Amino acid sequence: LEIKPTIIRDLEAAINATKGEPMTLTIEATGNPKPTVRFFRGTDELVATEGQIELKESEDGQTFTATILSIQPNQQGDYTATVQNTGGMAKSKKCKVTVTKTPTFIRTPQDLTVADKSEAIFESEIDAFPSAKITWLKDGKPLTVKEGVEIQAQADKGLYTLRIPQVDTTKHMGTIICRAENAIGTTEHPLQLNVTTAPTLKTQLKDLEVLRGQDAIFSIDIQGYPIPEIIWSRADKVLEEQNETIAFSDDRKQLIIRNVQIENEDEYNVRIVNEFGEVTSKAKLNVLELPEIQPLLEDKNIQIRQQIEYSTTITGRPLPEIQWLKNQKPLNASPPHINIETIEEDVIKTTLRIDNIQSDDDGTYTIRVKNRAGQKESSSKLNILAKLTFIKKIQDENVIQGQPISFQCQIEAIPKPKITFYLNDQELKSGGKIKIESKGDLNTLSFSKVDLIDSGIIKVIADNGLDKEEISAKLNVCLKPTLVGKPTDAQVSIGQPARLQCAFTGLPMPELKWSRADGQPLNEGIEIANDENQGIAALVFNTTTMADKGAYLVKATNLVGSVEQKVNLDIKGWCLFLFIYLFIFANKHYYLEIKPTIIRDLEAAI
Repeated sequence: LEIKPTIIRDLEAAINATKGEPMTLTIEATGNPKPTVRFFRGTDELVATEGQIELKESEDGQTFTATILSIQPNQQGDYTATVQNTGGMAKSKKCKVTVTKTPTFIRTPQDLTVADKSEAIFESEIDAFPSAKITWLKDGKPLTVKEGVEIQAQADKGLYTLRIPQVDTTKHMGTIICRAENAIGTTEHPLQLNVTTAPTLKTQLKDLEVLRGQDAIFSIDIQGYPIPEIIWSRADKVLEEQNETIAFSDDRKQLIIRNVQIENEDEYNVRIVNEFGEVTSKAKLNVLELPEIQPLLEDKNIQIRQQIEYSTTITGRPLPEIQWLKNQKPLNASPPHINIETIEEDVIKTTLRIDNIQSDDDGTYTIRVKNRAGQKESSSKLNILAKLTFIKKIQDENVIQGQPISFQCQIEAIPKPKITFYLNDQELKSGGKIKIESKGDLNTLSFSKVDLIDSGIIKVIADNGLDKEEISAKLNVCLKPTLVGKPTDAQVSIGQPARLQCAFTGLPMPELKWSRADGQPLNEGIEIANDENQGIAALVFNTTTMADKGAYLVKATNLVGSVEQKVNLDIKGWCLFLFIYLFIFANKHYYLEIKPTIIRDLEAAI
């Protein structure tokens, strides 16, 4: 039974082959009779050639391969395969074969030793596809014609040359890198150009400052060939390696002094010598110590108006600079009551003293010390305390109704207290006619106007959590004395009794005082019959005389004012009455009518 060939595994769509290495095409197919497989590049059939192309078939007759044993760039292209038997033919898909190779040194450039100003030539052979870009580098930088070199390339043959017509020790001696790179990869090879010359130092030894206990490392960078001998010394004594203290790097370009101590501080020398000459260099080792503060500052609490001192000792190599700060601000221009004393010898002793401490001295005090080794600081929180005391108390106040009034107190206390005002044990708060304000240690309660109901006890309570104090004062809302009604002058006959009276009101009720308007004292026998509880001022004459005649003043006085009222007393003589009496009795037949006269009226007020 004839069965047309069937491809059961086709060629790969693409193969990236490496130049010079085997490349294999594989296809799997079935059919009856067993098919024949042919491979093509383009239209050219691949023919088995010893050492170049191998064609193979698996034992089961289904897998067929074609291998190019050393593929080259000219063998890139599209490959196909045909599978054929008597039943028919099947054709594979195309397989695109690409040939590349990462750069590889076939021949590396060799190290050279030449005399100064002579020629040096480095040659290399590199296999790569695509062709490699070649760069010659010294100290990480490409060499160009500016450095006095010539670069030649035969890329088709993979041959590359670096030529230095006149070797310059400074520019060219050392390690040169030959770098080859293409899109596939990069490779490089180091080579050594040695120039027979006396030793030179690229950089001199540098002075070192090292913390005590750390390692000190002196380093040199030298040139010279043959490779110079390096000899390290301290003063005039050659240094030998000691496991615990002195060590050298393998190339002896480093001197390592372990766990540096003060006694290691000195001048160190290096001598570099070969058959063409020698060079020397020296440097100093300075051992530093971090600043130390002993004792450290501690937080403190102190009562106001007392004195405090912070004293401490500062060490370090070199001796540190010191600075005192308050709340991170330098105390350079400190107030007169703050004094800083510093004594500098082998160590530094410093004292910060604050006399007559005030509330604004509260804060964080810091000593900061600094030298080349580093910086350190220590701080203390200074808490100023003051027992709660009223240094200005509120006072009793008498004020006229409708007028403003203020109560003010001054409190010394640290911590600052909470202040609460009360009127007759009722807490007062700002609002309406009441205003409460605090400025510093001064606290004020103000009434824009007062009413009679505001009379009572004003109390202040101060509480800071440590102490609690209270004070109080009276608020008397008053009315000025005023006259009630209009008093009546009195007119009596001599010898008769008389009474002068006025009524007053006020809050509190006024004090009442009588006097004569002419400034003379009251006559004997005159009775002052005031009732101050009722506001009644009364002057009683049990028997009047002509000396009692005149004007009298009554003055009503209370806490907020006074008022005066004048009352007149008129005394009539006996002559008129005697004439009328004789006339009536002598002429009994004659009837004389006399209109009634009130000689003592009712009191104006009772």
